[in-house]
Amino acid sequence: MEEFNLHMTGDIHAITAANNLLAAAIDVRMFHENTQSDTALFNRLCPPNKAGKRTFAPVMLKRLKNLGIEKDDPDSLTTEEKARYCLISIVTTCLQMGECGLAVAYTPVDSVVG
Repeated sequence: MEEFNLHMTGDIHAITAANNLLAAAIDVRMFHENTQSDTALFNRLCPPNKAGKRTFAPVMLKRLKNLGIEKDDPDSLTTEEKARYCLISIVTTCLQMGECGLAVAYTPVDSVVG
């Protein structure tokens, strides 16, 4: 009889832990969006440095570009642009992961979500 590889159980645990982490991150983000104003959330996402100047990290600039906002100075954003930037876009995120070939979920009729 061939030996059974018990490392598979560790792999399943890692997948479960990653899934739980993703679900918790989305849940916390949705909680913060529902309990804070857009201005307060933007101030936490893009805090000023000691000199009082706000700057965007490269990943933040990529998010702005995906939203169609062509500005690189946080202080030049309008209130509407700040609100769009702060809100998480689950649909956009799922579509981006779907382009990578990752199935996020299945619908009741077995269509891939993502």
